[in-house]
Amino acid sequence: MNASDFPTDYTQVSLPYPGPRIISSAVLIDENLDPIRLSFRGNRFGLHPDGPFQKPDFATAYMSPLLAYGALASPPMLIQRFGELASRILILPCSLVDGCETGWAKGGRFTLISADHRSAETAWLVMFPNDPELAVLLDLVEGRPRFYNLARLNRGSVMIAGQQLENPLTYIGSFPNRAPLDGEVCPHTVIPVDTLLCDIAPTPQEQQVIDWALTGAPRRESL
Repeated sequence: MNASDFPTDYTQVSLPYPGPRIISSAVLIDENLDPIRLSFRGNRFGLHPDGPFQKPDFATAYMSPLLAYGALASPPMLIQRFGELASRILILPCSLVDGCETGWAKGGRFTLISADHRSAETAWLVMFPNDPELAVLLDLVEGRPRFYNLARLNRGSVMIAGQQLENPLTYIGSFPNRAPLDGEVCPHTVIPVDTLLCDIAPTPQEQQVIDWALTGAPRRESL
C-alpha cells in the first residue's frame, strides 16, 4: 500500500476528517505503508516479522503514543508535513470510547469535545521516532501553541486491540476558531510549551503499548 493511494486534496473537509483512513496497523517507510500485526492474542502485540522494518531498540526508539484524530490521521499528510522524517512512523488504529468524541471546530477543522455517552469513533495512535528534531517539527506543523496545545486528556480513553488506554496525549485547539462549534472541549491539561513530546515520560499504560508494539513482550497486567 502506498501513501499516494489516499487523497491529498483536503480543501473539501469531509467525514471522517480529513478523509479515508487505513484500518490496519502499519509502519510508514519511504511513502509505503507496510502492515504490521496488532493483536493481544497469545499475549503478543508485535510487529509483522517480514518486510523492511527492523525492530528498533524499544527503550529509545519512539516517543509516547499520540492520539491523532485530524490531519495527523492521514498518510499523505504525514509525508507532506514531515518529509524524510516521516519514515518509520507507526500507525495504530484505535477507537475513542469514553469521555470524548470528535466534533467540528468553528474554523472548519476538527477538535475533541466532551461526551457523556460511550463513543466508538475510529482514530489513530501515532508513534513518532524519538528524535528531538522531529518533535520540534511536530509542534511547528501543528501550530503549537498559537493554534494547538500539546495536552494530556483528563477525561477520555481509547480502545486499542481490545484494551483501554486512558488519558492519552494529543493536540487540542487553543485558537478561538479551533474551539468546538457545539459542545465543550474535552477536559485536558496543557503541557508546558517548552516541553516537547520526546521529553514526556510515558505512563505505565503507554509504556506497555510501546513495549508490545516493538518487542511483542508478554503482557504484565491488563490496561
